[in-house]
Amino acid sequence: MRKTGTIVTRVRPVKKLFIIEANDLSLFLKIVEFVSQEIVGLSNIILLNDEMIFSNNTVNFINRHDPDIIINYSTRDDNELKQKFKIPTLKLNRDVLPRHLQAPLFIFDNPPLILKYASNNKPFKVFTASLVGNTPQDIAYLLNFGKAANDIKKHLKLSIFKSARISSIDSMEQFLDLVRDHDKNYLYLSVPLAGIRYGFQRSS
Repeated sequence: MRKTGTIVTRVRPVKKLFIIEANDLSLFLKIVEFVSQEIVGLSNIILLNDEMIFSNNTVNFINRHDPDIIINYSTRDDNELKQKFKIPTLKLNRDVLPRHLQAPLFIFDNPPLILKYASNNKPFKVFTASLVGNTPQDIAYLLNFGKAANDIKKHLKLSIFKSARISSIDSMEQFLDLVRDHDKNYLYLSVPLAGIRYGFQRSS
């Protein structure tokens, strides 16, 4: 018998439950600093490994909060924690932080120039390789301009880059003109976001 259902999901940071020893103040401060660098870091919980850890109040509180994973830094047995809280458990050494489960906040110390135009809704062009081939020309376009996703315009409508206009690089002549023509305010950017380089031109 086949049953059809609908599953609704959403992307959110991983909620973590940290278990530490009651007298480990240095680890407590280390974890607080770690989650303070996270998006919605307050959604993480730190519990002490003491006589109250499996009390009814504690278990009910954890059930209501519904963490995704337990990070166990204590001497408490992993299986015991998993059985009591019904949550997957990961044992870590106290000098290791679960960075692979982190959703960090990013702050620009020196914002890229492109953000100035984006924040003011000034129109500008973003050049991208139109095709991904294996000719020398295709590789030159790709390395210097990157390749925008096919549905990029749909996503730009909801971002700070909504005033961007996507323009394809279709010929070596166009490529060289952009690089050589400084009157058009062509800028070569190396953007760490996604590790892709973009050619960007302010529209007149």
